[in-house]
Amino acid sequence: MILFLLISSCSAKVNNRTSYSLANYRSEILNQYLPYDMGDMVLLSVMSIKNDVNIYVVKNSNIITKDFLYFITLRFCNNLEIRELLNRGVSYRIVILNFKKVKETEYIISIKSCSK
Repeated sequence: MILFLLISSCSAKVNNRTSYSLANYRSEILNQYLPYDMGDMVLLSVMSIKNDVNIYVVKNSNIITKDFLYFITLRFCNNLEIRELLNRGVSYRIVILNFKKVKETEYIISIKSCSK
């Protein structure tokens, strides 16, 4: 029983380190393209904290945030590369800022979001 607990805790630490590294790698890739103008939104910054990829987006228009987040969730869950990262414990935290760069909302996309 003790051996099982030790192996489980080591495995969890390795999985955490792996997801931390993957999140960091992903944020480094995305940062190469910033700022990125998407028309109604501008991808302002990306940073990783532990296993989260934090994405900061500025709204340029009256886009409906709920619809945008639904669309992004579908895209992330259906993208093979992103889905694999979600399966490995990486999650995406989308922070939407208004044109004054004040936070309006934030939303987390994890593997659980893909089953909804």
